[in-house]
Amino acid sequence: MAKCRALVCKKCKDFKCDSLENETCAVDVGSKQAACLTYVYKDANKTQVTEKRCISFDKGDTYECSKAQVEKISCTTCTEDFCNNSGWRSSASALFYISLLAPLLLLKVT
Repeated sequence: MAKCRALVCKKCKDFKCDSLENETCAVDVGSKQAACLTYVYKDANKTQVTEKRCISFDKGDTYECSKAQVEKISCTTCTEDFCNNSGWRSSASALFYISLLAPLLLLKVT
């Protein structure tokens, strides 16, 4: 009998991935396995996009991220609960926060 296991991943609420929610993946059954995905790419407009979500693919295979007309930056899968939680903010969000902190750092240096 196949072992059933529900995996919980983080899922982006929007294309900027500014906030996350929990997503329960389909249970591992038969020849399929569940995993958490973090896929970072640049779309046709050269905007960096981060996808985080559950995926399912054939056991023994390596999941390949692919979308038409995008430039892949990174594609990572993992199989532990909430393993795709780190680095969840998009680069646009990170730049926003850095731009807020930069003046404070300059004040401290001068």
